Amino acid sequence: TAIPDIAQISLGIQTEKFKVADAQKENTEKMNKLIKELKSMDIEAKDITTANYSIYPQYDWRDGEQILRGYVVSQNVIVKIRNLDIVGQVVETAGSLGANQIGGLSFTIDEPEQLRQQAREKALQNAKEKAEALAKVAGVKLGKLVSFEEYANNQAYPIYRDYALEAKGVGGGEAPEIEPGSQDIIINVTATYEVL
Repeated sequence: TAIPDIAQISLGIQTEKFKVADAQKENTEKMNKLIKELKSMDIEAKDITTANYSIYPQYDWRDGEQILRGYVVSQNVIVKIRNLDIVGQVVETAGSLGANQIGGLSFTIDEPEQLRQQAREKALQNAKEKAEALAKVAGVKLGKLVSFEEYANNQAYPIYRDYALEAKGVGGGEAPEIEPGSQDIIINVTATYEVL
């Protein structure tokens, strides 16, 4: 079990105007300002990835007729936050700068391989202890390890505790409390031993 050291969140801005150019201009200005502010919070450019940019028409229906209302421009970025102390501040700042699509908050461990190795060693030790206990009950001697297989999960399983993304922080004001909880790294091992 380990405490995550990285947060990831999707921040987006959606703008609707009658003309595409006007919607693009306003959306771009807001998003560029948001990205600049994120970088000023020590979030590196490599940790900000554009995940979506789209333009589509919006229609209203009047008397059975479809009438163009305008165009929607939407842009989303995925932000990797390496300093978990500022996650709430990022959410609050995004809302205050016009982000109207905030979601997908998740926590992970940046480099879990060392933890996987520890879990692997513990799993093999547990398998050996179980094999020794079974050999004792069966009245046989445990020989050498013949083979083993590992089944590793590709990701950590989150165990959330005190997780709160409070709406009061979105749009300005107080930053919400964001808690990363903990995550389990799970390795399953099947071991085969000789019986003497």
